[in-house]
Amino acid sequence: MSDFLSQEEIDALLAGEEKNDTSSIMDEVVPDENMQEQKLELLLEIPVIARVILGETNKSLEKLLQLKPGLVVETENSISEPVGLYVNDKLIAWGEVVVVAEQFALRIKHIITPEERVRQLK
Repeated sequence: MSDFLSQEEIDALLAGEEKNDTSSIMDEVVPDENMQEQKLELLLEIPVIARVILGETNKSLEKLLQLKPGLVVETENSISEPVGLYVNDKLIAWGEVVVVAEQFALRIKHIITPEERVRQLK
């Protein structure tokens, strides 16, 4: 069984439908104002992939095959440039890399607004 919901399952959740016939029971038990909150809570449990991209580089296949442990691969980004946080391959925030308890982390400096996301599509 997959951890992800199909598009049909998401559509059914948003429409207030359920696979079994309990929707009429739920309507009687839960007031309409709580229905939207319940739908949102269901969506909040959908797993997504979050990725921090430190930088990019272009290498030939020959150079990639020569990689060995300890070799440093330089990226096109400088250390002062912000690092992107992507969720499902969509940029949602910028930040800086920090070390917390001997682990890398991202300190968020800017969250992309919906208007900025639309501009990026053009």
